[in-house]
Amino acid sequence: MTDKEYIKFSHHIKAAIITNRVGDDEKQTIKLYLKPYKTEQKRCPICGKKCSGYDSKAKERSWRAPDLNGYKVLFISSSNRIECPEHGVITQRVPWAEHKSRFTKTFEAEVAHAAL
Repeated sequence: MTDKEYIKFSHHIKAAIITNRVGDDEKQTIKLYLKPYKTEQKRCPICGKKCSGYDSKAKERSWRAPDLNGYKVLFISSSNRIECPEHGVITQRVPWAEHKSRFTKTFEAEVAHAAL
């Protein structure tokens, strides 16, 4: 199993590829640059419908993911805005996080489990 395969498996990354990873030993962080599969791009985060692009101003966003061997993990991806006929102009869906969340689904599940 390669490093990327291990990270995808341990962080439940589905429908996306890791385009780059950058580790910083001093800050003890790992930044994973992700790109959703083409079939997942330009989808409304509310209804899931495929939509047309609204503009070309892709904004880089980050999501906190569960730690990996003591290192803080961040998912980083460019998010485009789309125009959904039903929900208007909105940031496209990403497969690893809920709409308007700055945390991955696995991070939220880990925190919820720890709170029990």
